[in-house]
Amino acid sequence: MKTRYLLIILTFLLIGNNLQAQKLFTREIGVRSDNDTYVSISEDKYYSNGLELFFSFIPGKVDSNVTKQVIEFSIGNKMYTPSSANKPSIEDHDRPFAGYLYANAQISKFYENESMLRYGAQIGIMGPASGVDAFQELMHSFIGWYSVNGWEYQVSNAIGINFHAMYSVKLTNYMSKQADINLYSFVNVGTIHTNLAVGFWNRLSILQLNRVYESSLYGSSIVKDRKIKTKRRMDLFLFFKPQLEYHLYDATIQGSLFNDKSPITYDVEPFQMSLEFGLMFQFERANIWYSVIMKSKDVKNDLVDNHYAWGSLKLAWMI
Repeated sequence: MKTRYLLIILTFLLIGNNLQAQKLFTREIGVRSDNDTYVSISEDKYYSNGLELFFSFIPGKVDSNVTKQVIEFSIGNKMYTPSSANKPSIEDHDRPFAGYLYANAQISKFYENESMLRYGAQIGIMGPASGVDAFQELMHSFIGWYSVNGWEYQVSNAIGINFHAMYSVKLTNYMSKQADINLYSFVNVGTIHTNLAVGFWNRLSILQLNRVYESSLYGSSIVKDRKIKTKRRMDLFLFFKPQLEYHLYDATIQGSLFNDKSPITYDVEPFQMSLEFGLMFQFERANIWYSVIMKSKDVKNDLVDNHYAWGSLKLAWMI
C-alpha cells in the first residue's frame, strides 16, 4: 500500500515538472467568494459574506519597461453583520449591519525583477440602497438557515468612491526556487475605507515556482500572445500572508462621512493584525484558490470578539 502511494506521488511530481509548455490563454473570467461558513458552519458574524465577479485581460499596448500588464474589471458586494444576523434588538448590535455594492477597475503592472505595481478605482453604494440586506435574506431562505432580523438598523446610505494602490517586490527565492518571500504594501483612500497596510506574501511549493509575472499569485497567469514561447509551469503552492494594517476610517463601522443618520455606529480599532494561509492550484484553463483569513477585531467595542475568521474561494476559467 505504501509503495502504491509513493508511485502516485512520484507520478504527480513527474507530470508537474514536465509541464513546461502549458496551453496559453489571453483572458480570465471568474468568481471570488468570501464567507465565514467556509471556516465554520456555526460562524456567521462581522464580515459575513463577499461575492465578486471579475474579468481580466492584457491590453494591446504597454510601456516598454513593463513585462506584463493586466487590466481587471469586477462587480461585487460585501456584507457585514453583528455577532449574528438575527439581532432584532439594536441593543444587541456589537457591530452595525452594513451592505456595500460596488464596481471596481484596476491595472496591474509586472516588471522583470518580479515586482508589481497595482492601482485602481472603485465606485459603489453603501446602505439600504445597496440591496445587500435582501440578498442575505434570500440566501438564508434558499439554504434553509435561520431567520435574518435587524437590517432595519443598518448604516445609512452613502456613495462609495475609493482609490487604491499596491506595490510588491520580491525579496528572495530559496529551496531551489520552490519558495519565495514578497514584501508588499497598499493604501486605500475614499469615502468607504481609508487604510494602509504592509505585509509579506510567501509561497511554498513541491514544484519550482513560476515567476511572479507568470503566476496566479497576483492574477497574471494570462498572456498577451498565445504564440509567445514560455517556460511557465502549472501553479501549485501553499501560501501564507501576515499583515499589519492601520485604519483611519471605515464607513461600515463608523457610518457615512457626510451624515450622522446611521442608527448605530462605533469607532474603529486603528491597528489590525491578520494572517491568511491557503492553497493555490492552476492547471490548463482552471484556476482554484482557497484560503483562511484570521483577523483581529476592527470595532472598538468590548463586546466584540478579539478575532474573527472567514474563508475565501476563487474559481476562474481562462479563455
